[in-house]
Amino acid sequence: MNKFLRILITIWELPQTLLAGSMIFFLGRKITGHESFKDARLFYVKKFPGAISLGRFIILNTGYSSDEKTKKHEYGHSLQSLYLGWLYIIIVGLPSIIRAFAWKLLNLTVPLTTEDILKTGQINWDSAERSMQYRNTHSNIYMFPGHPA
Repeated sequence: MNKFLRILITIWELPQTLLAGSMIFFLGRKITGHESFKDARLFYVKKFPGAISLGRFIILNTGYSSDEKTKKHEYGHSLQSLYLGWLYIIIVGLPSIIRAFAWKLLNLTVPLTTEDILKTGQINWDSAERSMQYRNTHSNIYMFPGHPA
């Protein structure tokens, strides 16, 4: 990807990037490893309470290091960040944090996953399947002309 485009994307996702950088800095010694996942950078943190996606940076509990489903889910939030820019934290981040705290505060069980909702028939399976197929074939939004695959 050319340097100018990378700078524009960094400015577009600046709040998330700064927050991720701060978290990575302060978590420092608790970080047990890192890897690339598509165009995102994953950081594994000992005793981290779940996972958080901030721009191209994803911070996960070490227990998720072999969980491809969680990595894909969090990468989806990275794509949302790219679409929403500065609005990502307001539209996606805050509601997610509030929901997580509410579930913990009320000591509720794990909420239904998308797959559970689809099995209950609350969503039209055919349209959901088409949506997933489209997402899987167009999953790397960070790919731009001239960017190595």
